Amino acid sequence: MQLKPLEFSECLTDSPFFRQNLHKHEIALEQTSKKIKDVEQQCRKILSYSTKLSLAQKHLAETLSDFKLGMIGTMSEDDMAMANYTKQLANVIIMIEEHRSKTIQETGELYLSPLLAMVEKINRARDGRQRYSKESGKFYQALERNLNLKVTTTSRKSDFTSIDAQLAVQQKSFCQASLNYVTEIQNVQENVRIEFVQTISSFLYQWLLFYHMANAIQKDFQYTYSEINDKILKAKENFEVQQIEANELKKKMLVTFMRHSVFQSETDKSGNSNIGDDGEPLSSGALGGGAISSIKQGYLYMHDPIRLLPKTISRDVLSRSNWTKYYCVYSRETKIFTFIPTTNVVKTVGGS
Repeated sequence: MQLKPLEFSECLTDSPFFRQNLHKHEIALEQTSKKIKDVEQQCRKILSYSTKLSLAQKHLAETLSDFKLGMIGTMSEDDMAMANYTKQLANVIIMIEEHRSKTIQETGELYLSPLLAMVEKINRARDGRQRYSKESGKFYQALERNLNLKVTTTSRKSDFTSIDAQLAVQQKSFCQASLNYVTEIQNVQENVRIEFVQTISSFLYQWLLFYHMANAIQKDFQYTYSEINDKILKAKENFEVQQIEANELKKKMLVTFMRHSVFQSETDKSGNSNIGDDGEPLSSGALGGGAISSIKQGYLYMHDPIRLLPKTISRDVLSRSNWTKYYCVYSRETKIFTFIPTTNVVKTVGGS
């Protein structure tokens, strides 16, 4: 808002134009006070939200620091680097959040209090308004009282001289209060304008320094980030190759197992088991053309020997009988036959 200056000459004449201009300055100060309060509250919200964000980031860092990736088999150098990467990320977060906490503390102490001090300065200017209104009322009331004086033949010149002297004193007091009030308003306006820009600029600059520091930490971490990304891409490529090999191995193991299984389908008997899931014939390596293992293993169902059965056993009788399930292992080399009682109950980890 652009305002006309409050001239001392207009202040002394106390014209209606001066009063109107003075009122605009008072409204502008009131609006400025409200705006500064809003800015101060918004800055406090920023600090509050930043504190909550910092706590959340620190909790994330703690979780990442304690996080452990499960690895299958022997860990390579790349696997070790990927496993330790979460701790490195946690350290980066902690470094950034330490700077954030320091910034929150410094900005809260150094820059929010001056904003409230500006509001107090504007409030003190209102006290000048009260003195100005009080002296103005006294002076114009005295003028109105003297207008009612009647001039008679007995009135002496000294009587009017005394009244004029009293009016002069009151007028001087009024003019002095008016000049002081105008000076105070203009001083407050200029001081608040300068101090507000300086304070809010310093407040935001502290955050820019924090962002700059975070950017510097990011640049220092860039090499580690690029290196781990290369390891991740390499691990993805290895995983894709392993998936292809695993699919081939699954087909090989299934074909080999079914060729020597007790239960065989017509496809297995006819020799079509050499065809893979994709319709392509399996290689000789996938067919498992090597030597047959000397160890046989599988499940064996044994009928309860306590119960007497008729000489001729039908399937209906067997279905009503008790059977015990065993897992058996036979080694052709050692001639050892091992069987272990088992059940069909499967234990799983996790909830329903």
